[in-house]
Amino acid sequence: GGAGTLLHRADGKYALTRGSHSGSSNIVSADPKYREQYAEALKPNGPKFNHGASFTAACKGEDKTLSPFSIAGDLTKTLMLGIVCQSLNEELNFDRKREKFINNDRANALLKGPAPRKGWEEFYKMV
Repeated sequence: GGAGTLLHRADGKYALTRGSHSGSSNIVSADPKYREQYAEALKPNGPKFNHGASFTAACKGEDKTLSPFSIAGDLTKTLMLGIVCQSLNEELNFDRKREKFINNDRANALLKGPAPRKGWEEFYKMV
């Protein structure tokens, strides 16, 4: 995919683009000294990683995922909270213990999502 990150300095001297996962990073600047100064640090530090192949191999019992569900679950929760906040474009308070937004039914409805298809209900319980 085309996922990645763009970080920029407030003073506008340069920006940093980072490709998805093990992708390369780049300095974006009109001044070449920044590209030269950080060239070594921006090189990818490992082999190209294929999440799809890793997941498929784990499903087939051939290997463990390199991105474990114990991490992916919490990461997904964090991303979903951000999506709800952006969708409503308002400040929200979240109760981490109850895993619900405080006093905001609209936000909690977005977090819960639509009802599952028939036969899948047991897999969609908020715990």
